Amino acid sequence: MKIVNLEGKVLFELRDAAMKETVEEAVRQGVELDRVNLARADLMGANLKGAVLYGACLREAFLQGANLEGANLGAADLVQARLTQANLIGANLKVASMVWAWLKDANLSSANLTYTNLCRANLNGANCENAKIERSILCGAYLRNAKLSGASLACSILEGADLNKADLLGANLKLASFHASNLSHATLIGAKVLGTDFESANMYQTQLDSEIEANATLKKAFGRLKTQTA
Repeated sequence: MKIVNLEGKVLFELRDAAMKETVEEAVRQGVELDRVNLARADLMGANLKGAVLYGACLREAFLQGANLEGANLGAADLVQARLTQANLIGANLKVASMVWAWLKDANLSSANLTYTNLCRANLNGANCENAKIERSILCGAYLRNAKLSGASLACSILEGADLNKADLLGANLKLASFHASNLSHATLIGAKVLGTDFESANMYQTQLDSEIEANATLKKAFGRLKTQTA
């Protein structure tokens, strides 16, 4: 099987092997797969730890359960990619396009998702603890039961996102917009909220502290029933 980049140049070849085994062997040998074309590729469960996939096209690729720990996926096209239960610990996803990507129960702890487009992405149950998700777009994203404690979402846009029961304990939410988002039953204790916009957000049974009352915009937010003293 041949692996080619977006210009058609052969980056690696492994005879009598499926695409998954070919890509795994290329990664094992340290081959840099920048701008590789793996659109719709079946890479389910593949071991791609530390892979160099900068600018790669992985649009609609099947990566369920894949190991991408520490991989460089900067500027990659992951639109509608299937990454359910994938390991993306410490991965670089800066400037990646992940619109409608499936990341349910994926592990993104300590990953870099700065300037990443996650519009409508499914991150339900995902582990994003200590992840850097700054200046990113998460409009309409699904983050139900997501673990975001210690994460930084500074200056990100989460308008209309569903964060029901999400854990944002101690997260950095400075200047982020949660306009019309669903934060019901979410935990925001200890979150940094200077200039954060919660206008028209659903905050029914949301756990928050007095800092949010003092520093965030809560105009038209409703259901704030569990304010606690910091």
